[in-house]
Amino acid sequence: VSTLMATTGAPGFQEDAEEDIAMLGVARRSMYTSPTGFKGFDPSAIEPKILSRSSQFLRAGRGRVLATVLDDFEIRAIGYDGPAGDDKTKGGGHYREVAKVRTFLEGFRKAEVRRIARETVTMLLDKLVSEGIEGLDVALATMTRSSDDT
Repeated sequence: VSTLMATTGAPGFQEDAEEDIAMLGVARRSMYTSPTGFKGFDPSAIEPKILSRSSQFLRAGRGRVLATVLDDFEIRAIGYDGPAGDDKTKGGGHYREVAKVRTFLEGFRKAEVRRIARETVTMLLDKLVSEGIEGLDVALATMTRSSDDT
């Protein structure tokens, strides 16, 4: 999340992204520090590798973890904005960028959940067709046992 916040060019979010960039193994590029300053969130500038590597984290706890992290960023953004509000020339605009990133990430999370659900249904239908009801029963029992471990 902090990496996406840093892409906005908002001064309050620049330092937070350093650890995330290193953890994700993404080369630091100019999109993280804008020479023109506060440019705003641009989803097209996000590397797909960042999203695919963080998909599991975004889906954790049925999205509650993501919501908690974004709530923390909203609180910090309000503090960064102070009396400037949405006026970027006076140091504001952080909260609006957090709202844009929230919308983007929640949409991505929902799409990932649907993609995984489709893959699971396809696998179960293939199992039913190829191995019959017994094979489906074994697959479902295996899925239940493995989900109990996590």
